[in-house]
Amino acid sequence: MTNNLKLTDIIDTIEQRNIYLSELEELLYNENRITKSELKSKLNLQLYEYVIEKINTDKKPIKDIISTIIDKIKKITIVKITIPFYPTAVFEKKIINLLKSHKKEIIIQINVDKNILAGAIIETKNKLKDYSLNKFLRDNHEI
Repeated sequence: MTNNLKLTDIIDTIEQRNIYLSELEELLYNENRITKSELKSKLNLQLYEYVIEKINTDKKPIKDIISTIIDKIKKITIVKITIPFYPTAVFEKKIINLLKSHKKEIIIQINVDKNILAGAIIETKNKLKDYSLNKFLRDNHEI
């Protein structure tokens, strides 16, 4: 198990985020007492390893640790990227690696909009960068 594992080391996409949140919230709200064996049977392996690492280092009650992890997951910045086609798994991983090389603590949400023709639109909570062919054409030619 890796020491100092970060949530964004195990969560790349909004889909993973939502699955992990669901698993943790279900544990938190449906179990009176949570044991390590229950964690192993109900959590994704990477999430389980992350939770166990926190349990072993924080020495707090498991429910408190899970609650803290849920809060941290909800606070991770989501970067939405819109492209004009459905990406392959390889292409999606390249996008994730590229964006995480600039800002490590992010989760990616990929949307498809065939109307942008080419390029991409990258959006965070506070910023929007439009690198689409549509924007280029609007800015440089009359459409």
